[in-house]
Amino acid sequence: MKAVEQKKPARASAQPPAHGPVFSEIRTTGHRAGRHLGRAMLALAAATIAAIIIGWMPLPAQAETLETNNPDIVVKRVYCVDYGLGGVIVNKGDKPFRGSLAVAVKDEEGDVVGRGTQRLRVGAANGARFAYYYINTLDCRKHSFDFTVN
Repeated sequence: MKAVEQKKPARASAQPPAHGPVFSEIRTTGHRAGRHLGRAMLALAAATIAAIIIGWMPLPAQAETLETNNPDIVVKRVYCVDYGLGGVIVNKGDKPFRGSLAVAVKDEEGDVVGRGTQRLRVGAANGARFAYYYINTLDCRKHSFDFTVN
């Protein structure tokens, strides 16, 4: 019986514990994955900044609410993408709005560099999205916008 007992421990000691190499591999792999994840996040941040600089991502033109010639109609969340301009028109009144929204894009000197008109319907106490395409808004943060409704 002693010979059998000696063989079992010798055989068991020749094999490494089941959790040993797996645990160290996970620990090493986790460290490497964390390093790769950090590099990926840095690359994503750099790509986002580059896209904003190039003009592929929308930029907020003006954060505040813009008034129109009608006190019940305001424009919010104005943004620019390349030559486009968009935002939300809000009807604060108790009657639906059916008409046109016109915009004049002005540069730093106050000169009009782009114009657009669009027909819209907005319910009472509601908002609607709008977008103008191919209007000159390449320098979005330096431009000002004059909205009027008819």
